Amino acid sequence: MNKKEFFNKLFTDYKLVKQDDAFISKNYAIITRSGIEKIQAKNNIIVDFEIIKAEPEFAVVKAISEQKEKQIQTFGSAKWSDYTVVKKKNRDGKEYETKQLLQGNTNSWYVVELAEKRALARIVLKVMGWYQNGAFGEDEGVHLNQDNE
Repeated sequence: MNKKEFFNKLFTDYKLVKQDDAFISKNYAIITRSGIEKIQAKNNIIVDFEIIKAEPEFAVVKAISEQKEKQIQTFGSAKWSDYTVVKKKNRDGKEYETKQLLQGNTNSWYVVELAEKRALARIVLKVMGWYQNGAFGEDEGVHLNQDNE
C-alpha cells in the first residue's frame, strides 16, 4: 500500500476529520490529539503512564502498552522555553509573525501534561506500526508547513 492509499484508509477506517484529527501532506500525516484518541479507542489500546521526571521546566513520561503478550514502551518529553517573535513570509510573499522557541519544545507551563500527550501519541502509533508509513503525532517535532504544501 502506498502512502496515499494508507492515508485515505486512515481517514476512512477511523472517521478522521481533516484539520481536526489530522493534517496530510504528500509524505506524512500529522495526527492530532483527537485523532490519536479515536485510533486508541477503536483499537482498545490500553496505556499506562509512569512519570520519569517532573520538574517545573522539564518532564519525561513513559507510556507502556501490552499488545499480544508483548510490551511496548516509549517516552514523551517536554522542555519549557521562552520564545521570540520572528517575521516570516508565506509562499505568496505575505509577511506574518510567529513564535520561535529559544531552547525547549514548548512555551506552555503544562510540561507534564504535554509530555503525557506526546507519549500517548507515540505509543498509539508504535502499537499500530504506522511510523514506517509516515504517520506522526502533532507534537513530535515534525511540523506540517501548510504554506509550502
